[in-house]
Amino acid sequence: MSQFQLATQVFRKPYQPSVIVFFWPGVCSDVKNYITSCHLCKTKSRPGRDRPAPFQHNRIRKDWRIAQESETFIVRSDASDFGIGAVLLQDRDGTLMLCRYASRKVLPRECRYSAIEREALALVFAVTQFQRYLNFKHFVLQTDHKPLAYLRTGSPKNARLMKWALVLQEFSFQVVHIPGSENVHADVLSRLC
Repeated sequence: MSQFQLATQVFRKPYQPSVIVFFWPGVCSDVKNYITSCHLCKTKSRPGRDRPAPFQHNRIRKDWRIAQESETFIVRSDASDFGIGAVLLQDRDGTLMLCRYASRKVLPRECRYSAIEREALALVFAVTQFQRYLNFKHFVLQTDHKPLAYLRTGSPKNARLMKWALVLQEFSFQVVHIPGSENVHADVLSRLC
């Protein structure tokens, strides 16, 4: 019986505490290593003198980067000769918090694109990568390529740009131009590929 068939049989049945199934063989050795390390900690520690460090929940909580549905999303993208980078941010109390990031290499046929086409490709890549967060929400799309700020208002003459403008039509967003010095995250991701 394969692992998949075994897993589907276990999950179809109601919970049975007597059924224990390990889906990956390394679990047994991991558990043994953990138990051994716990025993070593007990024998090496000095009772009364060694205490566990307190968990600082409130200090860590403010740095969590979990996307909040109530906040407005900011999408930044950038393209270079090597790759495309995109980040999903949220403004929380004046601080931009990084929620998600994505990047990929530029394909050989995309190396021949002009600068505006590559930057528009980066916008489309960013929006499709973060689609599950951006559907049915208004968001801000920030780019360091000024001509793309007019992508929604004007009608592009280039067939590729027209196709990507149609892809972006299903989303509710505002394109904002930012200086290249502020687009650091996406710029770094586009050059790492």
